Amino acid sequence: MESEHTDINLTWIKYSMKNVIFSGVIYSLCTFYLILWCLLGYTLIAPLSLILFQNLIGIYKTIRQLKTCCFQYLILADSILEILFIIFLIFSYFNYIKLIYSGIPLYISSLMLALVSYKNPSNYAICVHIFKIMFQWCCTVSFICLSLRLENVINWPCIFLIWPLWLLTAIVSLASFLYIFILIILWFRDRINILCPLCFFGNIFGTCLTFSIFLTGFSSFYDEKDVQFLVKVCIIFGSFLVLMTLSILIVFTKLLEWIFNIFGTEPESGLGNQVQGQKNLHSTHISLLISKISSTFYKITKQKQGKPQEEDQAKNSSSSSIKDCIICYGNDCDGMITPCGHSGICYDCAVKLLKEEKDCHICRMKIKSVLKISKRENKAILATEFITDRD
Repeated sequence: MESEHTDINLTWIKYSMKNVIFSGVIYSLCTFYLILWCLLGYTLIAPLSLILFQNLIGIYKTIRQLKTCCFQYLILADSILEILFIIFLIFSYFNYIKLIYSGIPLYISSLMLALVSYKNPSNYAICVHIFKIMFQWCCTVSFICLSLRLENVINWPCIFLIWPLWLLTAIVSLASFLYIFILIILWFRDRINILCPLCFFGNIFGTCLTFSIFLTGFSSFYDEKDVQFLVKVCIIFGSFLVLMTLSILIVFTKLLEWIFNIFGTEPESGLGNQVQGQKNLHSTHISLLISKISSTFYKITKQKQGKPQEEDQAKNSSSSSIKDCIICYGNDCDGMITPCGHSGICYDCAVKLLKEEKDCHICRMKIKSVLKISKRENKAILATEFITDRD
């Protein structure tokens, strides 16, 4: 059962990342097409048809996977609602209905995602759906404001009508920028691998920034008919979407592994989550010979077969130099992290890092197990292995 959930989780991540690449291509084409609309007066049916084609392709792929992935029913229903939204937008372009009614499928889609998101197979799916719900509600509120402007109920400038989108892009871009800043600091201090997270959050930050510039150009065109400025921002936004797509394609495999390592566990709630975490941990008594390299680094030299007379031979004269735990400062440093071999923390803090699925506090390597070191002989007498999908 666990491997089945793992396969579904990985399939969902692959589906989502491939959809990001395909969407980047479609929306970059739509953005460049807006230049023709501004300069030559081309109809807007073409970009809407491209987005409609994207959703139809998504429905086709979803139907093919319905027999293997039960969560695809949710994606299928959401894709159908998005198609209805695009159709309503086409009708509103011809002034058959107002923009306020075109957002009805998004209202239904948001409520549906909010009600059934807990059935998704991973934390990653829930995060994606939460962001999608926020974006849909921001769009629907913006459509309401635009409709009130068309009805001459309010006379706000266009830059104020889309205030929900401004708020969302500001929050996401600020959070992404802070994460990138912290990531760079950790890279300078601990030399961690930042290729995948930097690519992921860098693209998020760049998308929000260029999208904000695009919104500024659209507002300027809507209020002041500034064609040249809108053309420039379309070139900026479309070009970044192309670069984002290429960067994701280059690191696609590593990006999948990084996302899966972060969101690999299945979401639970309440007491069930605690029980599940305890079931994934089991203690195994083993005998290991360990060489002490420094106060925070050990190396496993040989594994014993449980013979007491051989265990007593593993003596290390530097065992008296063990200091207090650098995390809790209350216990001795009797915990060792594998496979990196770092210590400097107590066994309880090491197990806590293991349960919370955190990385090594020194080298940021994935923690596979925790060893308890004998204070007298510096040898491990207990190993607690964490059986999850991180490995």
